[in-house]
Amino acid sequence: MKKITKIDTIIQQSKKKIRVAAYARVSTSCTDQLQSLAAQKSHYERVIKSNDEWGFVDLYYDEGISGTKVSNRLGVENSHEAIIPKPLFHQVQQEMARRSKFHNSKRESKSIAYSGKYALSGITYCGKCGTHYRRIHWNNRGKKSIVWRCISRLEKHLNWCDGETIDENILKKIIVDAIHQNFMDDKKMRKILKEKLRSICNDGVDEKIAELDARLKFLQEKLVATSLQNKDYNLIGEQIYQAKDEKEKTLLEQAANENEKRQLEEILKSLADFNFEEQEYDEILTRRYLERIEIFDNHIKVKFKVGNKLELPW
Repeated sequence: MKKITKIDTIIQQSKKKIRVAAYARVSTSCTDQLQSLAAQKSHYERVIKSNDEWGFVDLYYDEGISGTKVSNRLGVENSHEAIIPKPLFHQVQQEMARRSKFHNSKRESKSIAYSGKYALSGITYCGKCGTHYRRIHWNNRGKKSIVWRCISRLEKHLNWCDGETIDENILKKIIVDAIHQNFMDDKKMRKILKEKLRSICNDGVDEKIAELDARLKFLQEKLVATSLQNKDYNLIGEQIYQAKDEKEKTLLEQAANENEKRQLEEILKSLADFNFEEQEYDEILTRRYLERIEIFDNHIKVKFKVGNKLELPW
């Protein structure tokens, strides 16, 4: 009788392929180099596909020269995952733009730095010349105090201004009074906040961004095809950067609306948490409620983030 030996079936598990992308760059903008992109893509695609453990994704490319012309700045839109969420990125851009205006005011010194230590920094202005006020330690005939003063009176190279110097304690008391007056009618303020929240609208923004993304992809593909045909592609490059600028502005506008909405929601929520009649000066409340303070000779204008203004004597 023959002996039969059973051989177990060996099941081979398929190994997951590694996704591989190729990156190419050309060292000049001449047509020979641009034409080489097609050859490089063909070569890399063939090499990657010849390896059974690799899966070809795509070819990414640019020109290894200075970006002095739009034709020298080829790129791939959304070619990698963002490090931080885009809404947060654009909120940061908005804040940087606001601080940039603070730094670059034509009337102010280049040495002036934005300070986030005090809530009043960056929002307190001279009612006469429009320059920022700065917090300083004051020694007037042996009497020491902390005051806020127009920077034009502190920087000798600026146009001199006779804007009033105000004691910090007086300024803080006026701010407390302004907050109390503005929010003492809880029901009225809630109504104002809800109406303002409804007015903030991002309708159509997502669709507009999607349209711009599609246009950018189309133009980028058109630019590559045009360059490989030895045709002038500067106009397409300009169209790409115009579309990118429009998208950036749209995203910043969206971030500004979202930031304003978040601030108003915080204000609305805080109305139930504070007794404004007994409230002393508070840095958190000042940051949360106030948008701008203008100091004049005998009165102060306070603008709130909800949109309304108050004028108080001092």
